Amino acid sequence: MRYTLLFSLLAAFLITACGTDAPDVADDEQVIDIEVTNQGYEPGQIELTAGVPTRLVVTRTGDSACASQLQIPEFDIAPTDLPQNEPVEFTFTPTAEGDYAFTCGMDMLTGTLSVHS
Repeated sequence: MRYTLLFSLLAAFLITACGTDAPDVADDEQVIDIEVTNQGYEPGQIELTAGVPTRLVVTRTGDSACASQLQIPEFDIAPTDLPQNEPVEFTFTPTAEGDYAFTCGMDMLTGTLSVHS
C-alpha cells in the first residue's frame, strides 16, 4: 500500500516536471490555456483525447515577432495573428492518435499536441 502511494506521487511529479499538460474537460470539450512568451509556448506539450472537441485559448504575452502568430496545419488552422495580451480561441476535434506540432508563423517556436484514445 505504501509503495502504491509512493509510485502514484512519483508519477504525478514526473508528469508535472516533464512539462506536459492535461486539458480541463468542461461541457464535453477539452479546454487548454496556452501562453506564448518570447521563449515559447507554456505548456509546450499538451495531452488530448481523440474524438473530443478541443478549444485552445492562446494568449501572447511576449513581444517577439515569432510569438505573433499560431498555426496548426494538421487541423487546418492557418497562421493566425495573436494580439498581445488578448486571448484568441482555436477549436477543432482531433480524430487520429499521434503527435501534432503547433508553431508560430515562422516555424521557430514549436509545441506538441499528443493525441491519445
